[in-house]
Amino acid sequence: MSDRGPSIPLRLVGEFAVIVVGVLVALAVDGVRERAAEKVRLDRALTDIAGEIYGQNYTFGRVTRAGLPDKAASLERIIRFLRDENAQVRDSVLLLEDMVETARNNVLWLETNQYDALIAGGELRLLAEYPDIASTLASAFAGPGVLFPQVEDLQAGWYRAVAQLIPMELSGRYSPVTGYNGDGPIPWEPSMEPGALERFVASVRERRGELLPLAEAEMQATMSNAHVLERVREDFDRALHALQPWMDEDLSEFELGVTPHRPGIAPDFRWERDPDDPRGPEIARSDLGRTYAEGRFTGTADLRRGERSR
Repeated sequence: MSDRGPSIPLRLVGEFAVIVVGVLVALAVDGVRERAAEKVRLDRALTDIAGEIYGQNYTFGRVTRAGLPDKAASLERIIRFLRDENAQVRDSVLLLEDMVETARNNVLWLETNQYDALIAGGELRLLAEYPDIASTLASAFAGPGVLFPQVEDLQAGWYRAVAQLIPMELSGRYSPVTGYNGDGPIPWEPSMEPGALERFVASVRERRGELLPLAEAEMQATMSNAHVLERVREDFDRALHALQPWMDEDLSEFELGVTPHRPGIAPDFRWERDPDDPRGPEIARSDLGRTYAEGRFTGTADLRRGERSR
């Protein structure tokens, strides 16, 4: 019998098996490395999303605990005034400011950059490992686009009516969007003319029949907006707590938009102003009286904001 060793086919089979095993091992190593890299990317993305939501705590609190209650208080005063044709107006400045306050659109200035980046980067699939978190985040970020348009459908033109009523002389100082520039000076402001406040009050009285149903519709929209904002706040609070493992902050006693998390913010999320500030501390509009005959301001034409009635 010939002793020539393994045949060529067997040798090829052995070499092929070694190559296959080597490739499989390399693929397994690459797979482990890729999964580890994906885990790092996902952890970083979830940390960034959690930080972005947490950073909007003041925004949620300001709108839900100050903006909407202030608007409702102003609308109550306005509706009470419009329903009474003999209502007295001693505090014409408060009437003007109430009109402006109710023309503010209390919507959330939401930042969604980190979540959008997760979607745009095609890395949402990485959340397959955490289906509950994926569902919670998707619900929270999709909610505003579904719910807020329903509130807009209830609004019946109050904003436009208010814009028509604000005197030109006061349009720069009393605009629904003042504050977006930090209450800084604007390039141009119409000069004040005598009797601007008096003409404003007279215009409101003349249009009582038109304004009352618009104000009542705006109150309904405001109450609906409160329900929507509370739902959105709860959704994001739930999402934030679901992301607790990716955060350094302790959320055990924290509620988004309810619990202050940095100094300088009062429990109702109004800025705690410097006592030396001429305007003094910010207070709720519900504390300014039920009618314009018992309001806080003097109603004098110089419109010095914050001046107390004697």
